[in-house]
Amino acid sequence: MGGVVQPDNRKIFPCDYLSRNLTKKGLAYWYMDDGTTAWSTMYRNNCGIAKLLVYGYNNDERYAMQRLLKENFGLSSALYYRKDRDGYEHRFTTTEITKFFDLIKPYVVPSMLYKVDYEAYLEYRANKETLAQTKVG
Repeated sequence: MGGVVQPDNRKIFPCDYLSRNLTKKGLAYWYMDDGTTAWSTMYRNNCGIAKLLVYGYNNDERYAMQRLLKENFGLSSALYYRKDRDGYEHRFTTTEITKFFDLIKPYVVPSMLYKVDYEAYLEYRANKETLAQTKVG
């Protein structure tokens, strides 16, 4: 959702278009596609990190995304470099995660609720473990 792939396989982020047209529903779809959550009971609302993976974009595009998130949705994010992936992520601070999830949760499809809801995450993990045990046994 976040970008457009050019014929040379390079992703671009059409910031001007998205700054006028990206909705909460679009943001939810972007997160379902390119987002992830690291759940931890050590943090408020059991969520340690929520992030959008933006590996395929250049710095100008990543900063444009950051401005768009702030200006259109009031969300602050920090760019974080992952050495092991040689790429960047937009990470939402623990204070922003609740606001972010409140914005997008109504548009998240049921099979992806584990990305925005801790109880759904626990159910997802339990189902995944049961499936793994069934395959082993």
